[in-house]
Amino acid sequence: MSTTYISVSPIADSTPGFSFGRSGACAAGTYLQVDTVPSNLAGRIVPFNQANLANIFIVCQTAATFTIEVQKRSGSSFTTVYTATVNNARTFTAPITGVDFVLGDELAVRIGTGSTSNVIVGLIIKGLGI
Repeated sequence: MSTTYISVSPIADSTPGFSFGRSGACAAGTYLQVDTVPSNLAGRIVPFNQANLANIFIVCQTAATFTIEVQKRSGSSFTTVYTATVNNARTFTAPITGVDFVLGDELAVRIGTGSTSNVIVGLIIKGLGI
């Protein structure tokens, strides 16, 4: 008689990621959109318990220098929880540690400094399933 083990992983993730984007020119202060709605009006909701931001990926039309701010909404105000700097490039990706969320946090993404055009930002968030 053999023993069979069942593996259960309590960790879930948002792969391929929560995406935010904006077509056309994007100056500092421009909020990226979620399904054509600016993320400062209706952002992405974190659907995990004890979640953390694991990775960010960014792509834009042409090489540019700008920052991307990931923000968490609290009531009507926003707090920047992570900033990525793209330096004269079309693409950027980085692993992230130390940025935690809880179930129901609402996220927005905006251009912090500089400018770019036709930009997409993806966030990989990992946490315990609900």
